[in-house]
Amino acid sequence: MNFKRPMIFTIVFWVASLLLSACTVPQQVAVPAANSSAGQVTTVDRGSAALEGATTFQIIAEESEARFRLGEVFLGTPKDVVGATRQFSGEITVNPSNPAASSVGIIQIDAASLATDNERRDAAVRRFILQTDEYPTITLAPSALDGMPASVAVGDNFSFHVIGDLQIRNIVHPVTFDVTVNVLSDSELTGSANAVIFRSDYELTIPNVPSVTDVSDEVELSFDFTARAN
Repeated sequence: MNFKRPMIFTIVFWVASLLLSACTVPQQVAVPAANSSAGQVTTVDRGSAALEGATTFQIIAEESEARFRLGEVFLGTPKDVVGATRQFSGEITVNPSNPAASSVGIIQIDAASLATDNERRDAAVRRFILQTDEYPTITLAPSALDGMPASVAVGDNFSFHVIGDLQIRNIVHPVTFDVTVNVLSDSELTGSANAVIFRSDYELTIPNVPSVTDVSDEVELSFDFTARAN
């Protein structure tokens, strides 16, 4: 098997005013406002309803992409391995006058749809690494937003952090995404989200292929997204 460049997800996922539609849209997660001494940090209350005056956005899957990137040495030459998918879903509700009271839904990625530039590698990833027959989705469950601005208006560009639990197969670890959002209109957002995880944390073992060596433990996860109001 010519497995040139292994992979793991890259999820991951929108995460900010991120996320959202290609698979089934998961249940919304409400985030009540709470201020910490280090800045505005909101924690997730999954039983709360969306606040008055808020707008719910869903990702336009065909205009968005989730990716992973890692390094390897193939036949003695360093390579970057990149895999991507448009098949992920989620939801975010934004309160423009009080962004700290916004809510982020669970993000789900269709693990089997992640693809690199090599079909044999992709088959090995699905079968041996992500085991997608048994674990078909990769999930990000946001638990807090950190660094939200005091207010949001059309034309604004702002950055913040989304903190949550990332599940790959049956293993869950906390992760923090750095998110940048562009407010194009009252009904449209674009942006990106980035995080770094480690293969070893998720026990993602690379098949033994003589032509491939020195696969990085560090994996970059990223999203580029377009989200529109319902």
